[in-house]
Amino acid sequence: MDQAVAQLRASVAEFIASVWQQDDVLTEVLDGGHTR
Repeated sequence: MDQAVAQLRASVAEFIASVWQQDDVLTEVLDGGHTR
């Protein structure tokens, strides 16, 4: 079970990183939309 959770976290982190490189939308959302 722990291995599955660790694997899931790694996948999520990788996905977030790939999206983050594509656009700064996540940054704006996390920052409340006041980035720009």
